[in-house]
Amino acid sequence: MKKLIIAATLGVLFSSAASADDVKLIEDNVGIAKILHSIPAIKGDLGNRLAGAGLTVTGIMVRKISRDDVAEDPLHVTLGDLEYTIYTTGEAENPPCAVLGTPELIKRGRRAIPETRTAAWLLTGTCDLPD
Repeated sequence: MKKLIIAATLGVLFSSAASADDVKLIEDNVGIAKILHSIPAIKGDLGNRLAGAGLTVTGIMVRKISRDDVAEDPLHVTLGDLEYTIYTTGEAENPPCAVLGTPELIKRGRRAIPETRTAAWLLTGTCDLPD
Protein backbone atom coordinates (compact mmCIF):
# COMPACT_ATOMS: atom_id res chain seq x y z
CA MET A 1 0.00 0.00 0.00
CA LYS A 2 2.84 2.41 0.88
CA LYS A 3 4.50 1.80 -2.49
CA LEU A 4 1.26 2.62 -4.30
CA ILE A 5 0.83 5.89 -2.39
CA ILE A 6 4.44 6.90 -3.03
CA ALA A 7 4.15 6.04 -6.73
CA ALA A 8 0.91 8.01 -7.06
CA THR A 9 2.41 11.02 -5.28
CA LEU A 10 5.52 10.99 -7.48
CA GLY A 11 3.37 10.62 -10.59
CA VAL A 12 1.36 13.71 -9.70
CA LEU A 13 4.48 15.73 -8.88
CA PHE A 14 6.31 14.84 -12.07
CA SER A 15 3.30 15.23 -14.36
CA SER A 16 2.73 18.81 -13.24
CA ALA A 17 6.38 19.87 -13.13
CA ALA A 18 7.99 21.58 -16.09
CA SER A 19 10.73 19.70 -17.88
CA ALA A 20 14.31 20.89 -17.58
CA ASP A 21 14.16 22.16 -21.17
CA ASP A 22 11.33 24.53 -20.22
CA VAL A 23 13.20 26.30 -17.39
CA LYS A 24 16.53 28.12 -17.65
CA LEU A 25 18.43 30.21 -15.13
CA ILE A 26 20.38 33.00 -16.81
CA GLU A 27 23.22 34.29 -14.61
CA ASP A 28 25.76 35.68 -17.09
CA ASN A 29 25.82 39.46 -17.55
CA VAL A 30 25.42 39.32 -21.34
CA GLY A 31 22.38 37.04 -21.15
CA ILE A 32 20.81 39.14 -18.40
CA ALA A 33 21.38 42.39 -20.31
CA LYS A 34 19.98 40.94 -23.52
CA ILE A 35 16.73 39.95 -21.79
CA LEU A 36 16.34 43.15 -19.75
CA HIS A 37 16.99 45.49 -22.68
CA SER A 38 14.38 43.62 -24.77
CA ILE A 39 11.58 44.46 -22.31
CA PRO A 40 10.00 47.91 -22.73
CA ALA A 41 9.43 49.88 -19.52
CA ILE A 42 8.78 53.40 -18.36
CA LYS A 43 11.92 55.50 -19.02
CA GLY A 44 13.26 53.16 -21.71
CA ASP A 45 13.72 49.48 -21.05
CA LEU A 46 13.73 47.25 -17.98
CA GLY A 47 17.53 47.23 -17.77
CA ASN A 48 17.66 51.02 -17.47
CA ARG A 49 14.67 51.06 -15.11
CA LEU A 50 16.21 48.54 -12.70
CA ALA A 51 19.54 50.39 -12.66
CA GLY A 52 17.76 53.71 -12.09
CA ALA A 53 15.77 52.20 -9.22
CA GLY A 54 18.95 51.08 -7.47
CA LEU A 55 18.47 47.35 -8.08
CA THR A 56 21.11 44.94 -9.39
CA VAL A 57 20.04 41.80 -11.24
CA THR A 58 21.80 38.60 -10.18
CA GLY A 59 19.83 36.18 -12.35
CA ILE A 60 16.70 35.61 -14.41
CA MET A 61 14.70 32.41 -14.44
CA VAL A 62 12.99 31.91 -17.80
CA ARG A 63 10.16 29.39 -18.07
CA LYS A 64 8.26 28.53 -21.24
CA ILE A 65 4.50 28.37 -20.76
CA SER A 66 3.34 24.84 -21.51
CA ARG A 67 0.08 23.42 -22.84
CA ASP A 68 -0.73 22.35 -19.27
CA ASP A 69 -0.30 25.95 -18.07
CA VAL A 70 -2.65 27.18 -20.80
CA ALA A 71 -5.23 24.50 -19.96
CA GLU A 72 -5.04 25.51 -16.30
CA ASP A 73 -5.36 29.27 -16.90
CA PRO A 74 -6.44 30.01 -20.52
CA LEU A 75 -7.52 33.60 -19.80
CA HIS A 76 -4.13 34.53 -18.42
CA VAL A 77 -1.44 32.77 -20.48
CA THR A 78 -1.05 31.53 -24.04
CA LEU A 79 1.25 28.99 -25.62
CA GLY A 80 4.52 30.68 -26.53
CA ASP A 81 4.54 33.04 -23.54
CA LEU A 82 7.67 33.24 -21.41
CA GLU A 83 7.56 33.72 -17.65
CA TYR A 84 10.45 35.74 -16.23
CA THR A 85 11.42 35.78 -12.56
CA ILE A 86 14.06 38.44 -11.98
CA TYR A 87 16.36 38.02 -8.97
CA THR A 88 17.69 41.33 -7.63
CA THR A 89 19.81 42.75 -4.84
CA GLY A 90 19.72 46.24 -3.39
CA GLU A 91 16.95 48.50 -2.11
CA ALA A 92 14.48 50.19 -4.44
CA GLU A 93 14.78 53.98 -4.27
CA ASN A 94 11.55 55.85 -3.47
CA PRO A 95 8.90 53.40 -4.70
CA PRO A 96 5.34 54.81 -4.50
CA CYS A 97 4.07 51.58 -2.92
CA ALA A 98 5.36 48.71 -0.85
CA VAL A 99 7.68 47.01 -3.31
CA LEU A 100 7.86 43.48 -2.05
CA GLY A 101 9.65 40.49 -3.42
CA THR A 102 10.90 39.46 -6.79
CA PRO A 103 9.64 41.02 -10.02
CA GLU A 104 7.79 38.46 -12.13
CA LEU A 105 6.32 39.06 -15.56
CA ILE A 106 4.94 37.31 -18.62
CA LYS A 107 6.53 38.17 -21.98
CA ARG A 108 4.10 37.80 -24.87
CA GLY A 109 5.82 38.80 -28.09
CA ARG A 110 7.11 42.33 -27.46
CA ARG A 111 4.62 42.96 -24.66
CA ALA A 112 5.47 42.50 -20.97
CA ILE A 113 2.64 41.75 -18.52
CA PRO A 114 3.49 42.31 -14.83
CA GLU A 115 2.66 39.47 -12.45
CA THR A 116 3.69 41.21 -9.23
CA ARG A 117 3.35 44.70 -7.81
CA THR A 118 7.13 45.08 -8.02
CA ALA A 119 7.08 44.26 -11.74
CA ALA A 120 4.15 46.65 -12.30
CA TRP A 121 6.07 49.48 -10.64
CA LEU A 122 9.21 48.77 -12.65
CA LEU A 123 7.38 48.50 -15.99
CA THR A 124 4.77 51.25 -15.66
CA GLY A 125 5.69 53.41 -12.67
CA THR A 126 2.41 52.51 -10.94
CA CYS A 127 1.63 49.75 -8.49
CA ASP A 128 -1.56 48.54 -10.17
CA LEU A 129 -1.67 45.09 -11.73
CA PRO A 130 -3.62 44.65 -14.97
CA ASP A 131 -6.92 42.78 -14.80
